[in-house]
Amino acid sequence: MKSFSGISSQTSTIDSLVADIITIDVKKYGAKGDGITDDSGIIKGIVSSLNSSAGGTIFFPTGTYVFSTQILIQNINNIRIRTEKGVVLKKQAKFPTDMPYGIFEFLDCTGVHVDEVIFEGITNSATDVVWNDNGVNVHSCSNVIISKCFFKDFGDNAIEVCSEYNPSLPVSVNSSYIMINNNTFTNVSKAITTTPGGSEDVIVSQNISYDIKGYGIRFYTDIPSISRIIITDNIIKNSIGSGIGIDSCSNVIVSNNVVENTKEEGILLESNGAAITNGHTFANVKLHDNIVRNCGNGILVMNNVYNNGDNRLVQNVEIVGNFIENTVGVSNTADHGAIVVSQNQIKNLKIVSNTINGSADCGIYIGMYVNNLADSDEIRINDNYINNCTNDLIKIERYASTRNYKDIEIARNKCIGSSFDIYDCDDLTISDNSINSSKLSGVTNCNSVYARNNYFHSSNDGFQFYNNNGLNLSNNYFEALTNALALLGSCKNIIEVNNVYVGPTVLTGTFNTKIGINGNSIAFGNAIPSAGSYKKGDIVYNSNPASGKYIGFVCITSGTPGIWKGFGIIQT
Repeated sequence: MKSFSGISSQTSTIDSLVADIITIDVKKYGAKGDGITDDSGIIKGIVSSLNSSAGGTIFFPTGTYVFSTQILIQNINNIRIRTEKGVVLKKQAKFPTDMPYGIFEFLDCTGVHVDEVIFEGITNSATDVVWNDNGVNVHSCSNVIISKCFFKDFGDNAIEVCSEYNPSLPVSVNSSYIMINNNTFTNVSKAITTTPGGSEDVIVSQNISYDIKGYGIRFYTDIPSISRIIITDNIIKNSIGSGIGIDSCSNVIVSNNVVENTKEEGILLESNGAAITNGHTFANVKLHDNIVRNCGNGILVMNNVYNNGDNRLVQNVEIVGNFIENTVGVSNTADHGAIVVSQNQIKNLKIVSNTINGSADCGIYIGMYVNNLADSDEIRINDNYINNCTNDLIKIERYASTRNYKDIEIARNKCIGSSFDIYDCDDLTISDNSINSSKLSGVTNCNSVYARNNYFHSSNDGFQFYNNNGLNLSNNYFEALTNALALLGSCKNIIEVNNVYVGPTVLTGTFNTKIGINGNSIAFGNAIPSAGSYKKGDIVYNSNPASGKYIGFVCITSGTPGIWKGFGIIQT
């Protein structure tokens, strides 16, 4: 992925390119700027007079300039739009909306700079969406800066950055080396977006968006083409859609943004792309150090296609160091929570060092609702603080899928207030967590489970292991008002050692150490069991052997505790 300096070094050359080029004062060429007269024809004439290589600065002095049609700037390099402070460029009410027209459209240009301009659209309603009521379109351009502008009252995209909108073209040329920074957006459907093709090498930074009727920032594509996007230090408030949406893109950093009061997700990663029939991957995405408050979901990563057998791969995704508070749920989404990953095949997912404080559903939820073509593996949920969730603190399930999760680590998390439920995992490690719960927590239908050095406290039932094969419990502290620990169903191949139980336990025996092999238990104790349920063939080895004593005891008739006999007299 290109660094900030890598992209900036490309866009920073724009100022030097436009510094010495011709500057055209539009009023000297007949523009009125009186807020009434249509100045479209004058501006089009100015654009047509520009040299395609030399370009120029189109300068708007004091006034309000009205446009009835789009100003197309095509195949002109080194072009700048600049105004005096407070100047407004606005659409007339009759501005056409049969195509995605902006006040300006830049097409196939290199070196574009739009700065300190106030743009106004035709949709001043706080709720209406008017498709194609765009502000500025950037199509198939490179080396573009849009900065310090103010956009209001656009029914569609305030800024649209993508490939040329022409389905007949054999090859789409993405816009590239784009910097959109320090702009303000209000009462628009989407502040910054790319559609339908793509854009590459983009920085979106330090923008403010509020009262948004759709997405704050959205990048998506119907072809696997978008890459290298950095979205950082933006503020998005009061959005009907998601604050930040990334659809089917790779090599993305979303960091240090503040997203508040969205009806849908604060940050959305999805693999949608309805035109794609083959597996569509989005990979190498980092969501770091964002603040998400009062949103429907905090962070949602999902495959939005649902087709049985669909193999959308989420690969190399990091969700690290985010603060997520008070997620309230989304009515049209099956999965709710502060951090939700669903519908996808997953490879190398890290959810680390996040703070979650308040969720109307889960804290961290991972679920496969489709029957993926391969297992999901390499999932790390570590060092998170999770508090005050209505349902599960951490939940992993496969739901409709027949595939398990593999190589899962849940470590060093501090969880307060609800349950902790894990289903259908192979090679699961749960270690060094502190779980203070008001509900029963459990691990179900898992293979090769290592639970070590955890603190489990519940004001109800404690921790339950159900139908697990290969269970290693060591050095844990289990505390509950009712059952501190329950081993239920068909738990096999159990090693249990050096655990502390405060409260009743439901175990296959009452000894400190047990190993389950093929449905039978091997334990250690200094006497025949006097309580608990046992099967024929269960063995208790003598933990205090001596000459003339038995090596151990074997159950010859199943029962509670069954019938036991000693075996193997030790030589005197």
